[in-house]
Amino acid sequence: EVRVAFARAGFDVGQAFGPLATPGKWMANLPALARQQLLSLGITSIHGNDGTPPWCTVAQSSRFFSHRRDAARLGSSGRMAACIWLG
Repeated sequence: EVRVAFARAGFDVGQAFGPLATPGKWMANLPALARQQLLSLGITSIHGNDGTPPWCTVAQSSRFFSHRRDAARLGSSGRMAACIWLG
C-alpha cells in the first residue's frame, strides 16, 4: 500500500521502488523519493546520496554508520545524527 500511495501522489514509482522476492512487496529507494520530492518543490541543487552503491551504508562500513549492519555483526551499535540546511 505504500507504493500505491506514492504512485497516487505523483511519484515515479518505477524508478523509486523495486520488487522483493515476496509477491506484492517492494523495496523503496528513499534517496530517489527524496530527490523527486525536492525537484517537485523546485529545489534543483541536490548533492549527496543518490542511491548508488558508493552511498550504501551497509556496503561502505568505513564511511557510514549502519545500525542494522552493526547490530547484526557486533550485537550492538552506536548512534548518529544527520543535518540538512538551506543556505
